[in-house]
Amino acid sequence: MTAQKQSALQTIEEKKSLIIGIADKVWEFAELSLQEFKSAETYCEALEKEGIPMAQAEVTMIPQNYVELSADEDITNINRILDLLDDDDDVQQVYHNWDE
Repeated sequence: MTAQKQSALQTIEEKKSLIIGIADKVWEFAELSLQEFKSAETYCEALEKEGIPMAQAEVTMIPQNYVELSADEDITNINRILDLLDDDDDVQQVYHNWDE
């Protein structure tokens, strides 16, 4: 076993109760897959308390493939849909794979 791996395992063992506490807290959140905002925030806060600064922390969806829209009607329609979703107070995030 490498020294780096041994050090990591030792740190995990030392922080065992903290790790279990965070895991228990995260399981209390009723979040859907890829919309785990409270969980991500909990992890970031815990890491920052341990002295690990976050350069950027956000949950997002990145498409594996993109769609190009060339027809003016398609572009108008997708813009209209995105505007409608943006205006809906119940919608928190909108993701799309349109290659603008």
